[in-house]
Amino acid sequence: MNPKRPKDGLMSANKGRSGPRKGHQKGPSWARGGQESRPVWAALWGPRWGRTRPMVDPAVRSIRLGSMLQSRLVYTRGRYFASEAGPRTLYNRSALLLIMRFLWLSLVVLRPVRGLSAVSLSQTETEDSKLKNSCEPIGQEVEMDEPFEQRVVFPPKANCNEESWTIPKFKVSGGKHVTFSQKPWIVFRGATFRSSADAQEVALCSIRRHVVEPLKRAYALNSVHVHLCVRPHGANRRLVASAEKYFGAAIGDVSLRELSKAEQPLQQGQYRACLADVPNDARFALILRPDLVFKESLSFERAVSPDMFYFQWNLFQSCVNREIADQIHLVGGNLIPELKDKWNSEQMGAVKPGQAYWDTFHMMFMWAASAFGQERLGYLMEYPATNCFYQGSGELPRWHKYGFCKQRGNPGGGMHHGNLTNPLFTYDRWISADGEALCKWD
Repeated sequence: MNPKRPKDGLMSANKGRSGPRKGHQKGPSWARGGQESRPVWAALWGPRWGRTRPMVDPAVRSIRLGSMLQSRLVYTRGRYFASEAGPRTLYNRSALLLIMRFLWLSLVVLRPVRGLSAVSLSQTETEDSKLKNSCEPIGQEVEMDEPFEQRVVFPPKANCNEESWTIPKFKVSGGKHVTFSQKPWIVFRGATFRSSADAQEVALCSIRRHVVEPLKRAYALNSVHVHLCVRPHGANRRLVASAEKYFGAAIGDVSLRELSKAEQPLQQGQYRACLADVPNDARFALILRPDLVFKESLSFERAVSPDMFYFQWNLFQSCVNREIADQIHLVGGNLIPELKDKWNSEQMGAVKPGQAYWDTFHMMFMWAASAFGQERLGYLMEYPATNCFYQGSGELPRWHKYGFCKQRGNPGGGMHHGNLTNPLFTYDRWISADGEALCKWD
């Protein structure tokens, strides 16, 4: 039996009621901001409830309809339920068929964007005027307030084989190099104390254990120069005073430069300013963020050539456009001057708000391949391409079929494609520092 309909012709969840009770708004609980999830047909109708049909642009309606792909319908006792959490309105078979026919029609006219943008509306109208936050900048660390199904629309399927997910293997070679008069530099760029003092200490102690010490062993180093090129904070000088504890370096081998957002508002500008501090005759430069809590040690067996630029791992975050994680880079000594001279922030990411890859370095592989040649690009950690695949029984949809890798540098960033993973590190703002061993060595 079909649910009863109110006078305005819309399906109602308030079965048998002739009108709203006193003190209550009209319409079902999902339309009044209740905890129940709204039915699938309501995604096509719009967020408002009333007798007057809201004016919804066909492009926006197509987006909402395409989003329904992410809600599976389960057939039970002659009716269909949406599988996501929360009670759902019942649907009969004829309603389902009508929805699926309209779905097919909408997908025909929907114009997907190549790459990772969810959808592109008319070129003459802005995103904000049509569908606010329909596509967040990839990799941008932002808070998401809108429901997932209203933000993401499926892109075209990507026909990627396993080789498409990885940086091509390279030959490990010592290379020819000049005489390096400076120690290797470890450059921290970004912001310190993003969560708490204890969490920052956990991060730095993990960096010493899993980055600094393995680096010294791999290169037979007695010391390195540590450059804190970070956002201003009152406790930054305390890090310098505890250089031996946090970095295994003498206090004379630690330098501090604070760059405010007024000076350099974006990551690209800050990174470039920090890189300018590195001497051109430094043996190499390892550049990373200070808020990383490592789960395993970096491998430096492959990073032996002064003529190479190394990424943190071999996997692309997108097999379509070779988007790559951007938290860690190692620059060979011979490439330091060339990296400074050829720097191009717009090609590494984007510098305008609203653009994909704004304030990131996710396009750095493509830029570096053009600037240095792909034969001079390598990686520190090697993971199997299967780390990109969604293979679990509950991992639907299979996002890798649309070009998205499951392993990402920032699993909690703007794009939410299932249960993202990062086997190498996490961020200090995502951990509880209580009970953590703070710089206690075996």
